[in-house]
Amino acid sequence: DLNELQRNSKLTASFNHSQIEHFILNGGDDYQLCFTINKKYIESIAKQFPKIKTIGIIVKEKQCTLKTPSGHRPLTIKGYNHFD
Repeated sequence: DLNELQRNSKLTASFNHSQIEHFILNGGDDYQLCFTINKKYIESIAKQFPKIKTIGIIVKEKQCTLKTPSGHRPLTIKGYNHFD
């Protein structure tokens, strides 16, 4: 879910929506812990760690999709290239 990913207020004040999405998904220096957990434990983990956000779900399909305000679309993972 694109809306659940953290963003800096300076980023949102300085760039358009398309640029912000690109930076959030493909930029560097975003050091946060991501992990998967069985959905039956989400509620108890959320109570212990209230700052944890659910940013996605694991499904049987072998495709990454991105949930945006306008719906779901395939997610192209580009990563960060230190040599560009």
